[in-house]
Amino acid sequence: EVKVEDIYVPDGQLAGYVPPPAPIDKYLNSNGWFLRDSNWDPDFTKAAPVIEWFFIQGQEPEVDGIVAVNLNLIKGWLSAVGPIYLSDYQETVTADNLWEKAQAHSEVNFFPGSTQKRDFLSQLGKQLLEKVKTAGWKSQLQLIEATYRGLQTKDVFIWLKNDRAQRVMRQLNWDGALMAPDNGNDYLFIVEANLGVNKTNCCLTRQIKQEVTVANNQLKETVRINYQNHNPVTPQPPKLWGGGYKNYLRLYVPKDTSLEQVKVGGKIVPASLVTQEKLDGFMVIGLLVNVGGGESQEVEVSYSRPWQGATYQLTVQKQSGTNNDPYTLTVHSPTCPEQQLERNLDEDLTLQLPFECS
Repeated sequence: EVKVEDIYVPDGQLAGYVPPPAPIDKYLNSNGWFLRDSNWDPDFTKAAPVIEWFFIQGQEPEVDGIVAVNLNLIKGWLSAVGPIYLSDYQETVTADNLWEKAQAHSEVNFFPGSTQKRDFLSQLGKQLLEKVKTAGWKSQLQLIEATYRGLQTKDVFIWLKNDRAQRVMRQLNWDGALMAPDNGNDYLFIVEANLGVNKTNCCLTRQIKQEVTVANNQLKETVRINYQNHNPVTPQPPKLWGGGYKNYLRLYVPKDTSLEQVKVGGKIVPASLVTQEKLDGFMVIGLLVNVGGGESQEVEVSYSRPWQGATYQLTVQKQSGTNNDPYTLTVHSPTCPEQQLERNLDEDLTLQLPFECS
């Protein structure tokens, strides 16, 4: 059975008040915590049980597991099986117009209790699965490739209650767990949450630059994130999304990190507006960053941590749903020339550079 449901249906069945995480409470102006915002923990193995709890509270049946899927996977499937014609709507849905069609049927003339979003996605989902089942062998290979690529690029996460099966997901790095650094190695995970109740994420680009300097048994590090918001200031027809990006930004770094300062737009952010929390073996640095429609913004986070060793190894974890963001690592040490690596952050990266050069 394939059932497509609007998320507001189980949310409407939630009885009582559930206190939300502090940033949701402070910046989202929410009257509680709901299923629609339950995927808050960036470690999916911890978020998934919370998601399931909200489903159960919303009168949905208990499940054997949860699979989280981003739009990119569905676009990949549509590219493999070809366009889908929806006779009830007299429209053809393709990989190129999927986002626009889904948003149009979700937002135009929407009102509380409306079933238009569910009806459209239900018909699309059922027809897509039928095309998947009946696809020829070439399309089947493309479907397998798109699915595998989605697992590698963090567009699919899998959480299963069967311990043995879940261990396999962990070994394959398909469970969305945080990757704790080994032996004191360095780590960076940039986590964003849109608290603007809009759909700006479609049209954002970012560049990430990390600079590391080793001196006096310490690593001095600076992470710069440059955002470009390509959305208009306010949504303009025929587009139904856009506006400013209200981004609650979190940086997960090693637990022995000492924060030095945070700048947004070149100005130092007061310490009272930056949170620091040791959580699950990490130091988590959090703050709200606003990027207006059609504007750019740079965030700069500087910190230090103790270091002893001759080889620098860094794990950079990719957040689910982000694009192939350009990432640059620059390393300075007393005994080596400046070293620089450039990558696209389309999946998790492990980078290694020597601090002692011959």
